[in-house]
Order: sequence, then C-alpha cells, then structure tokens
Amino acid sequence: MNKPSRIQIVNVVLFLALFISFSAFYFINETSEFLKGSTTFASRTEVVDKFDIPVLVICFEPGYKPSIYGNITEDISYYFYQDIDSIKEEQKRQNLADFLNSASYKLNEDIQIEIWMTNGNKTVNYYNLENGQKAMDNFKIDVYQTFTLSNGMCYVIESTEKVSPWIGMQVFIKDLNSENGDKLSKVNLFIASHETWYGIITSVWPYFELEKHSFSFNTKLFWWMDMSVTSLSYQNGHTSVEDCLENWMLTNEDCKKCSPLFFSFKNKEQNCQSKEDNKCWYYWAFYGKNYNNYRRCLKPMKITIYKAKSQSYQRPLIQNDTVELFFSYASDEIKIEEETLMIGTSSYIGSVGGSLGLFLGFSFFTYLSCCLQNVFDLCDKCKQ
Repeated sequence: MNKPSRIQIVNVVLFLALFISFSAFYFINETSEFLKGSTTFASRTEVVDKFDIPVLVICFEPGYKPSIYGNITEDISYYFYQDIDSIKEEQKRQNLADFLNSASYKLNEDIQIEIWMTNGNKTVNYYNLENGQKAMDNFKIDVYQTFTLSNGMCYVIESTEKVSPWIGMQVFIKDLNSENGDKLSKVNLFIASHETWYGIITSVWPYFELEKHSFSFNTKLFWWMDMSVTSLSYQNGHTSVEDCLENWMLTNEDCKKCSPLFFSFKNKEQNCQSKEDNKCWYYWAFYGKNYNNYRRCLKPMKITIYKAKSQSYQRPLIQNDTVELFFSYASDEIKIEEETLMIGTSSYIGSVGGSLGLFLGFSFFTYLSCCLQNVFDLCDKCKQ
C-alpha cells in the first residue's frame, strides 16, 4: 500500500480544519435558526378598485340600564357569582337571559342606528338598522346583538359587499332614552373585519390591536373617520374564527348543551337561560387550558386591519341625543403585509450550499460528475 504523500496529508488536514470551521461558525447557527422557524413581515402596497366594508361593533356606556342593573361598574361576570344589592328583587328572580335582555339597550326601542351610503353628495343607500339581515338595492347588511362580559350588549354591523374607495358611509346613533334615567353617555366603536371582531366578547385581541374610538353624546360634534386599510396574512391561523369557536365549545362535556349568552352572537343553539348554566360555561371557558384554546381561536390566518384618524367638526344642528360619524377611505391603496419565514427551506439550502462551496469548494455538479465517472470506470473494469 502506497504511503500518502505530503500534499495528500496537507489536503486532508486542511479539509478537516475548514469543515470544522464551517460547522462551528456557520452551519450549526444557520441550522438552529432554520429550525426555530422565526418569521418576519414583508410589506407592499397595491391599488385596488374595491374595499371590504368594515365590520362596526357598537357598544354603549353604561353597558346596561341603570334603572334595572343599578349604578355599578362591575362587568356582567360579577353577576354570575355575586348577588348585586342594587338589582331589584323581582329582577333577581328572573332567569339570566331575561334579566340581561331587559337590562340591555335594545335596537329601535332604546337606541336607533341609521347608515347612509354616499357617493359625493349623492345618497346611494339608506338603512334604519334592525336585528337580522336586510337587503336594499341588492346591498345586504347583517345586524346581530351579542352580549359581552365588560361592554354590555353590543351590536355587530356586518356586510360581505365590497364598495369603491370613493364611497362614504355615514352613521347616526340616536339615544331614544335621552329624557329619562337610562340615557346614554357614550358610544364605544370598534372598527373590525369579518374575522377580528369576535374578541369583543372578552375585550381581548391577543394577536393584533383592534381600532377603538369613543364618542360622547351632547357635544354637537360631527366626526370624520379617515380610514387606511392593511391586509395581514399569517403563516398559520384559522380560516374561520367562528368555526374554531364552535368546535372548541363542542369539547365542553361539563356544562349543559346550550349556547352561553356571551357566545350567542349567531343564535345557532338554544341560549343558556339560567344563571347556573351560564356560570358553568363562564368558568369552563375562561379559566385554565380552555381559555388558552379560546385565545388561539382568535388568530385568523388572514385579516383586514382598519386604522382611522378621527377629526371632529362643530355642527350646531346635531341633536344632543345623536352621535354622527362619517367613514371614508384615505386612498385607493391597501397595504399588504405577509408573514414569511426568515429562513425558508430554499433559502436554507442555498445558504448552506453556498457556504459549503466557499469553505470546501463543494458543488453538486462536481460531486455528481465524480460519482458518475467512478461508476463508468467500474463498469469498464467489469467488462474487461
């Protein structure tokens, strides 16, 4: 057996030294970062000819009528485990559903909400909102009420229609109890999208920040809301938050099979009527691992985020019992943000392969050619 030459020994030592350097200073760190799956967001701007109409969630202060619920500030969950002295005895004997319904501000009984769709000085559509779905001039709009833990009963106004960036939306919110003890002091408005409003139940949005504005009655101010739109896509999440919440609720084997009041926004199941049933659901949903699963459901895979700059103008003709808002789009551009892996599979292969070439002169072409040449040489020897 021939003794290896000096140059062969030097080549082996040099190869090992460079391979160890490559592994220690690059490969291990790059592989670790790749396996972490760290992400970043890539942004771009596009011009669009249609926008989704934002989902408006309208809540009030006080959240419940003082004449029934009393002048207390605790959220409604307080009622699940504590008798409230300021609640009248006959109302304490009601089931929870009837009690909350009687204590809530009801549409077209205690409050009135009107929406005008405008194009310049022309009114395109007019709506006096009611619970349920309403269609006018082929334009559909859904309105449903939802009980929340800390905002009272709120109204969700939603439409799947798309509109031109130059269409404006004017909203009038009128307090019909302005002359009695149940008059409202403030409107809390959340500007959301189809997959982002569900956090209103607990006022928790763990993965993004929802736009919120508050407006007081008795100010005679006209509010202009100038909206910018961002489309946000995550690497993972739920295609339907509602479906995720429904499947999560089906895992509850400890409480009565009914829909707790704070998850009754689509009225697909019979509502839990009693205080005890709602209390059972409250503790099941918002304590321990079940609450973590609830929070995970609030992460959609794709959402639209609205930001609104508000500007007020004095308008003496506005009545004291009315809040008047006007929504418009700041431009016909939408910002698109997409979550991407900082080191994807193709980037990892390219980066590691390039570094192997730099440190060791590695290339697939060279090594594959060498292997094929050895195969051919072996075949030739076999033929001989």
